Amino acid sequence: MDVSSTRGWRKVGSSCNGTRAEVLEWKQSRTMKGISPHFTQYRRYFFLNGKLHKMIYVDKAQNLCHALLLEDNKLMSYIYSDVKKMHKKAFTIGEVALLVNRHKNRIREAMDNDSLPFPQSIPGKRKTYMWSEDEVLDVRDYFASVHRGRPRKDGISKSWNVPTIEELRSKMLRETTLYVQNDEGKFIPLWKAEGF
Repeated sequence: MDVSSTRGWRKVGSSCNGTRAEVLEWKQSRTMKGISPHFTQYRRYFFLNGKLHKMIYVDKAQNLCHALLLEDNKLMSYIYSDVKKMHKKAFTIGEVALLVNRHKNRIREAMDNDSLPFPQSIPGKRKTYMWSEDEVLDVRDYFASVHRGRPRKDGISKSWNVPTIEELRSKMLRETTLYVQNDEGKFIPLWKAEGF
């Protein structure tokens, strides 16, 4: 992995204890290719217990949050500290395409061909699909199993430019990933334990 051509990652530090190491961090900026500024309006959406919610109001003094359950169109009240622990992020199709290194039309084609299930959507004039973290991992698994290019004579399917599960989780949760450069100049990710 070449650090200079790594789109969406930024160098946050380096350490050298006998080896050269680069610390890269996933940066989800609005100026990245494929993400337009209107995606920031979807940050209020999240998944709780597998259902899509929209955050309406947070009362930190009373430790309450009020969210609209989109499936039933009901206003729900939750304990805010529990929501912070148990909620899952919601991603738009543009963000999912950026996370799995595919164009959003490829994802739409897979949904139309019944290769991928349709995710939950935001009700309104324009249907906006929202993926949970688990559904993004399913999209990644699908593209990891799809062969790219002409069929091979030996029948082996070869995927291209699909992130590993650890890289995808790091991108989704915006965690810091440590890459160490080996003797050949390639960057290899090191997955550290919590509290390292």
